[in-house]
Amino acid sequence: MIDEAPDAATEVELSCGTVAVARYCVAPDLPAAVSPRPHLHPVRTLAGTAVTESGPADHPHHLGAGVAIADLGTGNFWGGRTWMPGRGPCWLANHGRQRHLEWLTRSPHRLAQELSWEHAHGAQVLRERRCMTVRVMGDGCWALDFRFT
Repeated sequence: MIDEAPDAATEVELSCGTVAVARYCVAPDLPAAVSPRPHLHPVRTLAGTAVTESGPADHPHHLGAGVAIADLGTGNFWGGRTWMPGRGPCWLANHGRQRHLEWLTRSPHRLAQELSWEHAHGAQVLRERRCMTVRVMGDGCWALDFRFT
């Protein structure tokens, strides 16, 4: 375990060699309707071209690269409207959030953490262990290994 307060870093860089290729937003300050969650943005090529987008005007709940689930029990962990059979997409007060609990590993090329997925009312729905590793592929390419349990 990394001996550090959960909110000690709100953004962490991932690097491939000496080049920063992704910023991990650990605790984004976002409205509940977006289902706040950690995410990678921007993710960049080694040449610096951004390949992700976060919070576009027409879909503010689209947050770079990460993990989201539209319907988990009665909670919406994706953000935006919730699909209701017979009614279509509806705005409901059921937006969950993912909260960083602790770092297990934190280095320039590897991040591992424990997360709590919490319902709109604060109850924990599930607990997740997430690991992201950046590795060189050769020929100017890199890969992101993203695992979660």
